[in-house]
Amino acid sequence: MTKTTTNLLLMIITILAGIYFYVTYCSSCGTTVKEEPVKEAVTAPVMTEKGKATISRTVVTLN
Repeated sequence: MTKTTTNLLLMIITILAGIYFYVTYCSSCGTTVKEEPVKEAVTAPVMTEKGKATISRTVVTLN
């Protein structure tokens, strides 16, 4: 093989490898990450001085 043919073959291999790694790791069609919904926790009612219950809501994000 001549030097020109070898260089062209190496360029084609490099381009194909780049496309493969892009689709596998970077592209949205290659990744299969599922996003989970945000989970919330609600605390129990808190009694005030006058005996009335108030609702305290705390949002906790779980990863």
